[in-house]
Amino acid sequence: MNSRSTEQPAWQRNPIFEFFASLKLAVVLLAVIIVAAIAGTIYESSFDAKIARAYVYDAQWFNLWLIMHDASLARSALSRWPWRKHHLAFIITLLIGSLIGRI
Repeated sequence: MNSRSTEQPAWQRNPIFEFFASLKLAVVLLAVIIVAAIAGTIYESSFDAKIARAYVYDAQWFNLWLIMHDASLARSALSRWPWRKHHLAFIITLLIGSLIGRI
């Protein structure tokens, strides 16, 4: 057993938490979002922005992937608890940036 696992609280050692905090899951979720964004861009260039918005960007499946990716990022950030000052600033910047991008 390594020293990191003994330092972590029990909730961070939970297998479900570890799965959702995994880098592999984040990469898969990000890859799906990228492919969807490419499809949205193709729809937009072939038809128009309303079609792309209706079929991709405002679609429930796309929002589900975004929520899953955000949850994965949040769990990844929580797995590094307690945070240092630069971690907290980075997390706040990410949250504000994603909020601005979504609006």
